[in-house]
Amino acid sequence: DAVFDVFLSNKDIYDQTCRPLIDFFFDEGKATCFAYGQTGSGKTYTMMGPEGGRQSQTGLYVLAAHEIFRKLVDYPHLAIEVSFFEIYGGKFFDLLNKRKKLQLQEDAHGAVHTVGLREVECTSANELVQQILTGNGARQ
Repeated sequence: DAVFDVFLSNKDIYDQTCRPLIDFFFDEGKATCFAYGQTGSGKTYTMMGPEGGRQSQTGLYVLAAHEIFRKLVDYPHLAIEVSFFEIYGGKFFDLLNKRKKLQLQEDAHGAVHTVGLREVECTSANELVQQILTGNGARQ
């Protein structure tokens, strides 16, 4: 958790927040990176960069996608799959599958599973960013 002022670049924020998560991820960990805040506070700009990720590689997600695929060369046994869902009005929607309504179920061990969530394999950073853009486009 961190709070940053307006004088830091997205790259500075990436280096302090996402880069360590990627190293952890490749050491067989699980990691999540998201922005939380009020409408208009700069979440999309921070996570995707100018033009929502279509123009430059300055957003945290875009920088992370490129770094993941640079590191993936050293891990040929791994594959990258992405899923994207939204919680809206107390309901769950698959943003990579035409906003299909999803259900969460808890198993006997207390683990929660998102039933029916589509996973898309990505073979390049650009494919991963495209899936993120697709998911963003399906949000409410």
